[in-house]
Amino acid sequence: MVSGGDGYDSRISDWMRVILPIAMERGVCVITNMGAMDPFGAQEKVVEIASSLGLNVSVGVAYEVCVGKAGSRSPHEKSHSMEGGISTYLGAAPIVECLE
Repeated sequence: MVSGGDGYDSRISDWMRVILPIAMERGVCVITNMGAMDPFGAQEKVVEIASSLGLNVSVGVAYEVCVGKAGSRSPHEKSHSMEGGISTYLGAAPIVECLE
């Protein structure tokens, strides 16, 4: 993102154009970590690609939530920004939630 690129994997369009039609035909869920620093941008891109292919898909997003960061935020305020290029994976629970 800093260098002017998208915050998600640049190959997402190529992969989704191939994978989505097959997945839809077979009733398979696709799970990736191609969202990188901009999972919501990746979500928009996948929906855009699906639409261009005439497919109607649901796209869930598991993302980092920072609670109680230093600064003006209160400990109960959540931030969906991914500041400083740090990301933490805390297991499969957020992915399971998306699938549900």
